[in-house]
Amino acid sequence: MAFIFNKKIKLGELVSISWNAWMKHFGFFTLLLIPYFILMLIQLYAQTYYLSNPNLMAGLAKFLIVSLIVSLLSIIPIFLIIIGADSIIRDKKFSIKEALNRSWSVFPKSIITYLLLMLFIILLLILLIIPGIIFGVFWTFVVQALILRRKCCIKALKHSYHVVKGDWWKVLGNLIVIGLIIAGLSYAAILVVYLIAGIIALASPTITFLGFISSFLFMAIMMLITTLALPFVYIAETALFLNLEGVKKLNKE
Repeated sequence: MAFIFNKKIKLGELVSISWNAWMKHFGFFTLLLIPYFILMLIQLYAQTYYLSNPNLMAGLAKFLIVSLIVSLLSIIPIFLIIIGADSIIRDKKFSIKEALNRSWSVFPKSIITYLLLMLFIILLLILLIIPGIIFGVFWTFVVQALILRRKCCIKALKHSYHVVKGDWWKVLGNLIVIGLIIAGLSYAAILVVYLIAGIIALASPTITFLGFISSFLFMAIMMLITTLALPFVYIAETALFLNLEGVKKLNKE
């Protein structure tokens, strides 16, 4: 996909590139997401189990601890998805060993960067909503800057800012369309899940152990649908990142 670095791609091209890459390598990306899905199931179980604890505060504290651990560990599978997307777009061979080594090498820095990013966005949203939205878009590619360019903290925020600068509306529009596509796919799939859950509910109308299992399975299926759609989002984001970054480099030369 060398053309992606030569000129700015249009929205239709971005969607087409991302969709084709996702469908062509669906099994590959699904395998990379298995650890992520397992982590999400652990968090779901913790939510279902600990928040139903009669001692609400103790249950909430345990749930928050599990959620924090899961959130930190889930960064690694996301990094693998982005490295995989980068390899496909660049027509490079993907090495799981190399990808894991790179992900672990930036993992400590990524925690600091994520905390910094969330702090800035929260402060901006509290002070004024509009600046929070504006800089939220400018910092869209912080994850790509972290794992693909090994930028950390303020440098990752700055790199994303410079990639988006001059194309803020383009990035926002692309993100909205990608979000709508995923929302539409998820909504259609969830309708089917609701139908299945309705049938299960008829068999278990009261809050019993079977009802608990049914609820857990229902939430797990919805989580699986969301997880399977993640690669499309990160492929699209990574393709857009590489495109804008490459075009800006060409314009400087």
